[in-house]
Amino acid sequence: MSHLCLYNLAMVGLADTRLDRKETEVNPRYDADWFRVLAFGFLILHHAALAFKPWGTYLLLIWNEGSFLGATQFVDILNIWAIPMLFVASGMGLLLAMEQRNWKQLVGDLAHRVFVPLAFGTFVVGPLSLAIAFGHYYGKAAYIPTPGHLWFLGNLLIYVSLLLPILIWVKRRPSNWLVRGFEHLVGAGRGLGVVLLIAPAVLEAVLMNPMDYTSYAFRLHGLVLGFICFLLGLLFVSSGETGKRSVERLRFGALALGCALTVNRLFDFWNPLSALLALESMSWIIAIWGFTSRHLGKPSKTLRYVSSAVFPVYVLHVPVQIFVSSFLMPLGIHAFPKFLLLVMLTLGGSIGLYEIIKRIPWIRSLLGMEWLPRNESLARQRETG
Repeated sequence: MSHLCLYNLAMVGLADTRLDRKETEVNPRYDADWFRVLAFGFLILHHAALAFKPWGTYLLLIWNEGSFLGATQFVDILNIWAIPMLFVASGMGLLLAMEQRNWKQLVGDLAHRVFVPLAFGTFVVGPLSLAIAFGHYYGKAAYIPTPGHLWFLGNLLIYVSLLLPILIWVKRRPSNWLVRGFEHLVGAGRGLGVVLLIAPAVLEAVLMNPMDYTSYAFRLHGLVLGFICFLLGLLFVSSGETGKRSVERLRFGALALGCALTVNRLFDFWNPLSALLALESMSWIIAIWGFTSRHLGKPSKTLRYVSSAVFPVYVLHVPVQIFVSSFLMPLGIHAFPKFLLLVMLTLGGSIGLYEIIKRIPWIRSLLGMEWLPRNESLARQRETG
């Protein structure tokens, strides 16, 4: 299995897998790497589309007054499953990272790869985003510490703290009854046992019945659902090849169910209950995981790069997006080309900043990357391109 070095944990789990993975490792989980990359990628596109929704201003994104249906529906589709997918990916990354670490190393990496980016985001990245937005809307900047789009890192710290004793026990007894039991459950009924693993997410929706299912940040609903999804990621990976085969068998059925529930919700055929929203979310996640496992399980140069870049780019993309929007949104052009330009300029600016920052040893660690002495940093840059 793959060795995810821990900046993955910062979003999905843990990190720059390509830099730390040894070529001689058996059965590397490239599919888990792609799942993590897709989770972050969907959220970056989601934030860009939010700039074309009127309530995007409540998030202090700079709004384009002329909206268009494509962005609205895109946001409505992703809202249900993008954040839960992030927590599933985080759980996967944590378990994979534990294969190469003892608990003391894991705690140290957690502090470096999660706590440091959270602190940097709260006192630098988040306030910078707000300052640009305040300058656009009110003509003056303000410094307000906030984690902003990195709020989920605080949740991850809570989850790992709660689960650490169990994880240590599993690490010491990898073939324990709990792991064997989950593996049998996931493989039962030609993969239909996976359905039982998503039952807690549906039960959470029924019991908590949130007024807004997609309001996750700083909400009890988001904290509990994130924990369930985090555990789901742990279980998917702990079940090994059995879990892979199961989600691959279910991928078409899960995709069909997810699409049907999404169409019903978007076109208001009938008002969906919270339980159905949870089922829709989990269906999409299983479908994406199944297709990723089936078709993206091989190494590539593209994966090598994006796996290293995706979390730092995610950290940087919101202030870049708001800055670009301050110039782009007032332009008198149609909303659709604006959306395309916003995505391209945000990604281009964020990747450009990443390329600069990763070459500065003491700054790179603020974005969850491994701290490297200057000479080793230059050697790694030549090695990874």
